[in-house]
Amino acid sequence: MGKAARRSRHKRQKYLGSLARNNPAEFASEWAKRLESWSVEASRRANRLGDRKKPVPPAFALVDHAMNELAACGVEAIKLEREATKEILTDACCRAVADAAYRRLYRLSNAKSNQHKMEMGTHKPPR
Repeated sequence: MGKAARRSRHKRQKYLGSLARNNPAEFASEWAKRLESWSVEASRRANRLGDRKKPVPPAFALVDHAMNELAACGVEAIKLEREATKEILTDACCRAVADAAYRRLYRLSNAKSNQHKMEMGTHKPPR
């Protein structure tokens, strides 16, 4: 990572940390954008699992990356979004890897959880 990228990353973390302390609703909105982006990246990584020419970072490494980013934003950010971040990205990674391997795999193994999420209104139906 270059010097400019490190500066940009540090500045972004500082900004998100101040949002978490001063405006939790805005922080949640900004963090949701990042979660959506990481979910898309998990799908991209999973779709390239069969490509032997280029090494692909593991899809589940995104969960660790997101948790490290959240920790860098401060204690308030962790309190606000830790559980949701871990659940959303783990679900996105499971869904992406299952879609790449066998599309119905995730639905079969996670039917009870999906039913509960549908009843709560938080479930995204399969594509």
